[in-house]
Order: sequence, then structure tokens, then C-alpha cells
Amino acid sequence: MKKLIYLICIAALFFAGTHAATAQSTFPNEPSETNVSTNGRFGSDVDLFFDVNDWADLQFSKWFGFLRMQDLNNLGWETGAALKFEKAYVGFFYRGRYNSGTQTDSSTTTHNNTGTTFTGVPYNTASAVDSGINHNNHFGFLLGIGNNGFKVTIEDSLTTKDYPVVTSGAVGATIGAAAIPANTNFYYRTRAGSITPKVQWGASEDMSLGKFKTRPSASVALAVAFNEIEAGDFTKTTGGAQVDINGDPIPVIENFANNRLSPSLGFDTGAIKFFEGEWGTLAFGASEEFGVSINGEGNNGAIPWKNKLMPYAVFDYTASEFFKLGAQLSIPIYIGWNNSNNSYFAVGGSPAIGASFAGSTTFNDLPALDFGFQYRFAFFDSLSGKTTFLSRLSANFGIKVNLPGYASYGTYTYTPAPAPTDPDNPINTVTITESKTDHWFRPTAIQAFTSGLSFFITDNVILDAIINMSGSNFDWKRWGLTETVVLSSLMISVKH
Repeated sequence: MKKLIYLICIAALFFAGTHAATAQSTFPNEPSETNVSTNGRFGSDVDLFFDVNDWADLQFSKWFGFLRMQDLNNLGWETGAALKFEKAYVGFFYRGRYNSGTQTDSSTTTHNNTGTTFTGVPYNTASAVDSGINHNNHFGFLLGIGNNGFKVTIEDSLTTKDYPVVTSGAVGATIGAAAIPANTNFYYRTRAGSITPKVQWGASEDMSLGKFKTRPSASVALAVAFNEIEAGDFTKTTGGAQVDINGDPIPVIENFANNRLSPSLGFDTGAIKFFEGEWGTLAFGASEEFGVSINGEGNNGAIPWKNKLMPYAVFDYTASEFFKLGAQLSIPIYIGWNNSNNSYFAVGGSPAIGASFAGSTTFNDLPALDFGFQYRFAFFDSLSGKTTFLSRLSANFGIKVNLPGYASYGTYTYTPAPAPTDPDNPINTVTITESKTDHWFRPTAIQAFTSGLSFFITDNVILDAIINMSGSNFDWKRWGLTETVVLSSLMISVKH
């Protein structure tokens, strides 16, 4: 029996690696397929093992692990493991692809009777076209001690181009505002993307708030966003001075103004249960996140900021041992200010820190009502009085309904009085300009239907799948399949 289970697990992992396609998930709490297909209302062991609040609820004796194979061009490998010791719990997580993309790096040396010329990668045809080397790595470590969970995660999403020798070619090149003359060699570097370390704490057992209980959590993160360019060491391939078309020396070209440093603080009360009985469980909670954005060199001293407060209500109901349903109402509320005297208040529709609502026609993170359903096929076994594989199969469903949102944004400009031209008859005129816009947005009500299946091979080995996930674009042909396939993502988890 053990050998049979082992072979089934190996086959499942192989199937996941060769037939699973893209599944959208968020970092750092990677949801299971059950979680995604029920809009977060139900889950599996994968939802517990790397959560600062829930790690202690994972029932195992020695170790736990899972593997999910997804679209390697976008998400890559995803895996995690946990070990239990006498007085501590440790969890590890990784998702990503270390390197991908294209960078052409070549040079040509020509010898003739007029001398030697050295030519690098053509800037206008190679370096501008190459995608660069892309990193997309998300990894973390969780330590559980006593009633506390501590987690450190790092998200690395950078694209770099680093060419030791680039040539401007016969027509020259333009980098930023600098004109590079024809037949000039130079090095060229760019870096774009971000690195975000985050530290999180959570209570792994209920904390009392009077007659109510909850599990709060807190976090601090520091996002370092890059969008920089550098070029230098300009040398004419035909000899001569390092000068531009005006005969002036070409300085090193640097632009770090678009780099940003964005620290943020977060807190979540956890779901506080207000009612629990045969009619279900009703809980309320709220999360808070505040962040600022410090721009790179060359920008003014203004520091844009954004605050997100999201109250939520959660309802779960177990109708029978075969059927469960749940719902969650989430209302994100934003206030913020960018560095252009533009402030806003919004219920949904958050812009990025420092961005403006003005001119926006599409909005994300809207108020939403999420429904989740879970049905166990063991119901059919109970009717027939026989035990079949259906007793180990569960169906998961979800419906996401977007709700209307609102945004109010505007500008406030203060112009001080100029110096008086007539000291004997001064006219101190102060100009205050205000502009305000109210924007109501009503998106398509039903945003997505989700569905999935869970198969318990044993009590400790689970296959979890997302099926026909709405809103995703699956390119199954890259996996060698041409017919219509509805399987979106497949994961296996094993514990001992």
C-alpha cells in the first residue's frame, strides 16, 4: 500500500509538471487551489503552513511539503516545506524563475592597414530590443515559537541590461537627452523592477478582547523600486577624442531620478467572532496599511503617501457534513496625497502611491462580495451505502461580485503675495486655487466564476486543482496540447 501511494504521488507530481498552466496567486501567503476557487472562504494545509496566524493549526508530526508547477514563462516553480521540532516550527517557501530573457553581448575587432577598430553590440538594434535578464523570485522563512509566528519574505522582480561594449552605429544614438555621435563605443546599463523585503508577526492562538477572541498580525515592508540608466566611457571607434557632436566631452550619463523607496506598515485585527451557532459563524475585522514613497535624486522634497483601511465581514455556514458555504464583504477605503498637490479619498479604486486619479477610467481593488461553496461527493456514497473514490472528492466553487465605488480627488494650490511695488500702498494678494472632482464608478457586477476539485488520495496526500479559472489566458499549446482543456492549475501536498 505504501509503495502504491508513493507511485501515485510521483505520477501526480509528473502530471503537475507537464500539464499545469497559470494560476494567479499572491505573495506572501500563497493560497491553495481550494482557497482560490472558493474566493478565500475555504482552504487546505497549504493555507496554514506559511501563515503567521495559522501555522500551529497544521496537523502533522514530522514534516509537510507541497509542489505546484505553473507557467514557467510567468510564475515558475512553487514549493514549500515545514518541519516540526520539539519547541519550534520552521517553514520555507519559494516561487519563481531565477533567470529568463535575452541579452546579446558581442563585439568585433577589425585589423587593416589603417589601424584597428573595435565595435560592440549595435545599440539601436540589439540593446534596445533585448528583453534583458529577468529575475522573478519570491522566497521566505517562517519561525513559530510558542504562540507567535515570525516571517521574513523577499520579493525580487528585477530586469537588468548590462553591456560592456555598445556601439552607436553609423547613425549615432540618443540616450535620454544625450546625443551620442556615430561610431562611438560605450558601456550601457539599465535596471528596472523592485526588491521588497518584509517582516511579519502574528499570534498563532486566540487573544482575548473582552468576551471576543481574535488573532492579530502586523508587518513592516521596504520596497526598493528601480528604473535607472547609466552609460559612459565613450570612445570613437575610428579614433579621436571622446566628444559629442558639438565637440564637448561626453560625461557619464546617469538617471536615477525614477528610483523610489517605499516603506510601509500594516496591521490586521484578524476575524473577530461576534456570533457562532447552528446558523453559522459571523466575524468582523479590519486591516490597515500605510505607505510613503521617497523619490530618487533630482526630485523635489515632497513625499507622497497612501493609507488603506479595509473593514471586512466574514460569514461561514456548514449546512451538512457534505456542503459548506461562506461569504466575505470587503470595503477598501483609501486616502492619499501625491507630490502634485493632488489629494484623494476613495472607496475602492486605489492608484499607486504618488499617482493621481485624474483621467482614470479603470479602477482596481473595488469593494467586493466574495462567495465560496464546497461540496463533498461522499453524499452519493451515503445514498448507495458503498464506499467509493467519490468519498475522497470535493468540488469547490466561487463567485466574486464587484460593488460600486467612489473617488473624490482634487488639488489645492496656494500662491503667496508678491513683494509690493509701492511700499506706501502695499497690496498683499494671496491666491488660493481649489479643484475637486467626484467620480462614481459602477463596474461589471460579476467579475469572476471560479471552480476546482480536491482529491484526498489518503488523509495525508491531497491533489488540489483549479478548473476553468475566469479571466486567465492559458496557452496550452506550449505543453503540447491542442484541444480545449479546462484544467488551470494542479498542486500536490504531502505530510507525515
